[in-house]
Amino acid sequence: MTRRTTYITTIQCWPSGKRYTYRGALDGPINQRSLTTSANGDNRWRKGTPEEWRAIRIATLVEHYSQHEILCDESALIDALITLSAQFFARGPLADAFAYPQIAPAAAVGEWWRVTRWLCGELRKRGAVVIDNAYGQWWGRTTRDQILIMDGTLQAIAAEYVQDEVTA
Repeated sequence: MTRRTTYITTIQCWPSGKRYTYRGALDGPINQRSLTTSANGDNRWRKGTPEEWRAIRIATLVEHYSQHEILCDESALIDALITLSAQFFARGPLADAFAYPQIAPAAAVGEWWRVTRWLCGELRKRGAVVIDNAYGQWWGRTTRDQILIMDGTLQAIAAEYVQDEVTA
């Protein structure tokens, strides 16, 4: 006899900060999954509302972005290149690629993250500060010292791709 394994996953959703534990396939039939929250000591498994499942899907997608679409923090490198291009490289490809007017309003940037081409395009659509040149793509994040899954820009991108829950 084959035994089916049920996976249980816990995820924290933002901006609410609410933590959900769910079991069953996230994209599976609604009658084959359930969730619980530890709010007020209530740990009973229940179906969950369409809004809760949507929040879980958004949080899961943002986690995916932070693991696969955001490659590394390169704040020191980009800050140095911006400074050097302004001070020492009057002309040339490096000066053109990292010139301050190209990436304004860079003064508001707190961190520079190397990102994939797809995420760079999505960030640009939302008016985020990005560098996209022959050397790569970077996101000029305007928040500092906040974990990526809490970022409102990433939440907005994920929300656009998550469809509303279909109740059956």
